[in-house]
Amino acid sequence: MLAAAIKFKDVFPRFADRSYIMILCPSAEDWTKAEKVCSVLELFWTATHIVSESDYPTSNLFLNEVSRVKVLLDKKALENDIFIRDMVAKMKSKFDKYWGDSNLLMSIAAVLDPRCKLRALEFCFPRLAGSRVIDKYRASLTSDTVQVLMCGGDWLRKHFGVKKPLSDKNAIYVNLPLDS
Repeated sequence: MLAAAIKFKDVFPRFADRSYIMILCPSAEDWTKAEKVCSVLELFWTATHIVSESDYPTSNLFLNEVSRVKVLLDKKALENDIFIRDMVAKMKSKFDKYWGDSNLLMSIAAVLDPRCKLRALEFCFPRLAGSRVIDKYRASLTSDTVQVLMCGGDWLRKHFGVKKPLSDKNAIYVNLPLDS
């Protein structure tokens, strides 16, 4: 609704000249604030539309959209305009209160998605948590540790009789005719 009103901001002063009802017409400063608020809220509308207004499950899109909102709030919190900075500070406190403990749950849903696996988590989690948690632990594995883990895995496979599948020896190929 705000975006629709902004389109007609040039018409409001003319309407105020003709009607005594429009004596409280928004000033130029009010229109500037409205445009800034609209630009911030546009991403919220897009994220809500992507996650909520569809006929199919959107759990795979959820982490990415929440991450985009968090990045926007962090970026706008550093803006020079005091009006936007104050507005975003209130939004950010509510966002952190609501989503602070849910980050782990969103991460689990992303890991269980067979298309994303850990890639989405590696991309979004540092943006949400504000730190390099995943990279710190991943980088702490030395080559010796990785080698021990690999050898241990081979030993366990042999000990419990788990065999790796043969490459293409037992593969069955089916040729399907192409409709042209």
